[in-house]
Amino acid sequence: GTAQDKYNITPMTCERSMSVEHREEISNVLQFGTKSIGVLGSVAVLLNNILGPGIANFSGVYQESGWLPPTLTVLLCVASSIASGDMLLAVMRAYPGNDSFMLRVEY
Repeated sequence: GTAQDKYNITPMTCERSMSVEHREEISNVLQFGTKSIGVLGSVAVLLNNILGPGIANFSGVYQESGWLPPTLTVLLCVASSIASGDMLLAVMRAYPGNDSFMLRVEY
């Protein structure tokens, strides 16, 4: 289980009299894994992960191969990423009780 389950931590635990450091630590445990990145942040991370390692070579590839082969390759990578992301979402949605993605499911 999670640290929250292991230590039986609830929001009420944070409100009892305890040290500030302990209260902050428990508050951080309760917030771990929250959905806070947003759409723009997730798109930025996705583009960074997809294009980041090879973007320095794009200009050379386009100069040597022309515009069509590299563009088709990038579009193939985009289609592959969309298909695999869709499959991952389908698996996460199929997890019992996670139809609206309210549970934290990690693979």
